[in-house]
Formats: sequence, structure tokens, C-alpha cells
Amino acid sequence: MSDPLSALSPLDGRYDKTLKDLSIYFSEEALIKYRLKIEVEYLISLSHEQTIKELPPLIEHDQNKLRTLYLKFNSLDAKKVKQIEKTTNHDVKAIEYFLQEKVDKKFHHWIHFSLTSEDVKFGGATGTWSAHLVAYPNTDWKNFSKRFISSLGLEPNLVTTQIEPHDSISESFHHIVRINSILIDLCKDMWFYISRGVLGQNRVKDEVGSSTMPHKINPIQFENAEGNLGISSCLLNHFTTKLPVSRMQRDLSDSTVIRNQGVALGHSYLALNNLLKGLLRITLNKQSTSKELNEHWETLGEAIQTVLRKTNTPNAYEQLKKLTRGQTISQASVISFIKNLNISEKDKENLLKLTPENYVGLAPILIESL
Repeated sequence: MSDPLSALSPLDGRYDKTLKDLSIYFSEEALIKYRLKIEVEYLISLSHEQTIKELPPLIEHDQNKLRTLYLKFNSLDAKKVKQIEKTTNHDVKAIEYFLQEKVDKKFHHWIHFSLTSEDVKFGGATGTWSAHLVAYPNTDWKNFSKRFISSLGLEPNLVTTQIEPHDSISESFHHIVRINSILIDLCKDMWFYISRGVLGQNRVKDEVGSSTMPHKINPIQFENAEGNLGISSCLLNHFTTKLPVSRMQRDLSDSTVIRNQGVALGHSYLALNNLLKGLLRITLNKQSTSKELNEHWETLGEAIQTVLRKTNTPNAYEQLKKLTRGQTISQASVISFIKNLNISEKDKENLLKLTPENYVGLAPILIESL
């Protein structure tokens, strides 16, 4: 493995340890492994199609031997595929040749039979099973494809071009963009709460918050998360507009784009990791919170106005506007205003019990229901 210090991307350098769990899904090695799995499982399924007489069914021993190729796939195997690719200059063909080296010669021409480079729904070069039908006109290719695709845990989509349309993955990326936006909002709010002193952060021994100001504890986790969520969304938004578009349904420029989905999701994953770290070190500054709340008794204007509306008091909104608009009012002025209202003693009693700190409505109940 190359030195992380020389990595071009911070995902593979600075943040390599944090993101290592994603490499088993989104690395080049992972892509090769999953493509190999498809080729192996397709060959096995093809051998059990009764209408294809020329290919005898693979017995259980041979099936297990084939499946071992992807179940025990390792970095040395991946390097071998990449070595073959240097000659073929084609990544999928390199996997086909790699597989040929591992099986009996009689199976060579059945590997990648009637498939294309990005063919996982198995419709052939134009999504019509044209070549399949010419070779085996009596085979029910639609049902064969349904069974095979379902066996992989995927939902069959039989209306395709050369490749599976990217509508569903684009929809998934859009969902992540919206989640990213919500989390960016949270990061910004946390940053402001910390900067105002409403929230604090637990100290970490030997950690440095500033190169010149020793007292600082920067909200670095929230800043890191905000930045990485933004990068992720930029990439994902490009994917969602790029991937569904294919010139004349033959444009394969999506191939290089989709290879970067691990980059986009890596930035989201990194952001989530930092966001959780930031939240776990948060402390509530009760003294600062109470002080801020007690400086803003005008927040009770909504409650008072609503009671006045209930009792059919004229100009309820206007009365509170005159008392509160554009100014900070004290506890004493609010109490005095309530006591002089022409409402029932019960309503006055309820209003006089209110403070900015306890004016929370159903919030405690809502939290418990989550």
C-alpha cells in the first residue's frame, strides 16, 4: 500500500484509517471482486438452463470451486487482473481472461456469454437479448434473467439499454443530498451555539485548539463535518444529473463517473464520523443558557397573545406588539402587563407561572416519543 502522506485524496491519506471500512465496497479491488462474482454466478446459472444442451450442469463440487474465486478473492488476485488489463486495456475483458485461467478450457467460451461490459440485467448489447435469442431461440431469456437477477438479491428491470438505467441510484443519491443538507444545518447551529457559549466542549488532554490561543477549544468536528458534507453533495448532485443521461443510449461516460461514488459517500461517511465525535463531547452551559433566556421575556408574547385571542380580547396582537416589538422587556414588565389584563384569574395564574425557561410546550413528550 502506498504511503498515506503521498496520497492525492485526503480520503486515502489523512482520513485513511477512518474510511478503511468503505474500501471493501468501493475500491477498485471490490469492483473487480463483485464483477467476478457476477461472471461466476452467471456461468453456474447458465449451466443449469435445460434448453442450453451444449453446456452441461456444473456439479456442486465445481460450483464451490468457482465460488471460491470470489469468496477468497484477495489483493494478489486483483493485481493479476490489473496486470491482464495492461494488455487488454479493458477492465471487464481482463476479468474474463482471469476467470479463463482458473477454469477448464471447455468452459472458456461460456464465460461472459452474450454479455456486455456493464451488463447486469443481462439484456445484451441493446437490452433486447438479440444475440441470446439467435443462439438459443427456445430459451425463455426473460424468465431466466428474472430468476438470475433475483438470486443476486436485486430487483429485475427488464426494460434497459446496453446498461441498467441509473434512475434508482440517482434517486438514492438525491436522498443522501437531502440528508447532507439537514446535517449541514445541524453543524452550523452547533457551531453558533458553541461560539455563543450556550454549549461547551469537553477538554481532551494534550489536544491543541489554536496555534496561538491556548484557551481555545475549536468546534473542529462540526467544521470538518460541514466541509465534507458539502463536498459530498457537490459530487452527488453531479451524479444525479449526469448518470440518467446517455447520448443515443450508447454513451458510456457514466463508467468513470460512477467509479467515484465511493469518493462522494466517503466524504459523507467521514462527516458523520466527525459529527458523532463532536456531539459526544458537547456539554450544556446551564448558567449561560439560563442567563440568555432570562434576558428575553418577550418570548412569552406568543402565549399571552393566544390567551387574549381565546378570551376575545380586542386588539390582542396589537397590544403585544406595542409591548414587545423591537425591544427587550423584563420579567417585571411582563408580570405587570399580565396582572392588568381583563381576563379570568385562572388564565392570569397560568400565564404568571410561565418563564422563558419553562415555556416549552409538548417538547418533553415529543422527545420521549422518538
